[in-house]
Amino acid sequence: MYENALATIRGRVIFQIKKAVTDNGNCIGTFLRNKGERYRESNEQDMYDNPPIAIVYNKEYNTYGKAKAATVYDLFLNADNQLFLTLNGESGEDFDEPVTAISTESLVRILQWLHKEKVILNDNIYFNHTLKKLEEDEALCEKLMETLQQQIDSDDEPLDKKARSLIDAYRNQDIERVMFAICGWTFHTIVYKTIDIDDHALHEGSTLLEKMQAKLHPEYIPEKYNDDTIYEMALTEFLRIKDAVCLECLFDEEAFQMQNGGDTPFDELKDEFCELLYKRMLPEKPSQSFETLLGSLSLIANMDSGHGVLEAIAVHYRFSKLHEYFKSMREKVLSEEYFVTDQDLEQLKRKEREMLDEIRKDKPDEAEQLEEALRNL
Repeated sequence: MYENALATIRGRVIFQIKKAVTDNGNCIGTFLRNKGERYRESNEQDMYDNPPIAIVYNKEYNTYGKAKAATVYDLFLNADNQLFLTLNGESGEDFDEPVTAISTESLVRILQWLHKEKVILNDNIYFNHTLKKLEEDEALCEKLMETLQQQIDSDDEPLDKKARSLIDAYRNQDIERVMFAICGWTFHTIVYKTIDIDDHALHEGSTLLEKMQAKLHPEYIPEKYNDDTIYEMALTEFLRIKDAVCLECLFDEEAFQMQNGGDTPFDELKDEFCELLYKRMLPEKPSQSFETLLGSLSLIANMDSGHGVLEAIAVHYRFSKLHEYFKSMREKVLSEEYFVTDQDLEQLKRKEREMLDEIRKDKPDEAEQLEEALRNL
């Protein structure tokens, strides 16, 4: 779970850095001294004043942990539009590394550096898009000020405390704290209390699922070919593609969730999308034929349980969710601590019918033979 969250954060940070580089002629170079051109106005002394240190991992390094630290010199896109960093080592040598080799913490530091140096003025693309819609609508502009006035009137914070908070926020040039001192809410919240975030853009031109499928890679190669690893990789890819679609459609998912009790249009697609990815990642089995599967069901039932039979069928047809369910049921049945209830058996039969119905869509003959085999076990 934490790995998925970290992968999402890393992806967003890399996207923002790459966008900044693209917006500046495909290169932010020489310790931010130039844009669009590498190795210009070089001054090695500058490296000690401002640029961040990046931790880079490379299996060719003869160091502990295969890692080393170096100063960020250039950020650039190579001929294949991939983001690279030129790093300046302790001995003064320059070397290039892909962004994939840079630690997540270092990437966050680089992003903060770009903000500090005003290379990136505001990374909240969604909020800027909302502000633009608001700005272009006279009625919404009036509603914004009405909302602000209402919050000011309803805020019961003592005036002397509000005044001190306002002064402190002004000294720190913090617009959000200025607004909070005035009305008890941040500017972001006031805006989202004014305008409704809809999901129309997610469904324009094509369905949301089609938009997500279009961003799938042609091939996926998991590190380990087991169900848990593949499903985890599918979930990580779902998060990556979800963020990409949000950005493409300028859909502010967090704001939408805030206004809709935590729900998001992607919720109902998650299982279906992960199932598609699961099937794409799972390699074609040097697997048994249907005849071999059919012939092995009796043996599986004798050695294990009926749940093991259903699990084997789910694996053969790559039904990851059903496989997960039958596996958990088999483990419960084999556990001495668990008592199988009538409700468990009823749900099991429902899941069995669901699986056979799914097989019947593409392979009705096989479904019929499986149904007969299951009746005879």
